[in-house]
Amino acid sequence: MLGDACLWSGTPESRVNLQPFGAWTSRALATDGGQQAGYYVPAPGEAERAVLWHGSAASALSLHPPGATHSQANAVWGGLQGGYVRYPAGGEPIWAALWAGTPESITVLHPGPQFRESRITGMAQGYQVGWAGRFGDKNHAAMWDG
Repeated sequence: MLGDACLWSGTPESRVNLQPFGAWTSRALATDGGQQAGYYVPAPGEAERAVLWHGSAASALSLHPPGATHSQANAVWGGLQGGYVRYPAGGEPIWAALWAGTPESITVLHPGPQFRESRITGMAQGYQVGWAGRFGDKNHAAMWDG
């Protein structure tokens, strides 16, 4: 499904299109204060890339780290962005990731090799929440403190 990430401040007329210039599609998934986070897809068939906005399309900053195949920012709080990153190694596992506004600031919070994948889905007061899935088992709730 194609679409543009948008931001509203309470009325339909306040809509701001956040679509990064040249992106094929984008989604805003979280907001906190003056920052919005989500992902964009550069072109059809390409993977999603984490993005951070500060209220306008012109402010779009890719958080996608070098060497990653996919990334997504699902949560924001206090100047940090949380989500996941996927690198092309070991079957492309998905790892929980935390950024501080730049691709280089990424911290991988994956709990360890006994888990197949993990994601941050929410953040507040210095904590990150989400899930981690063990091999051959169900996903489990997870909480990190950065």
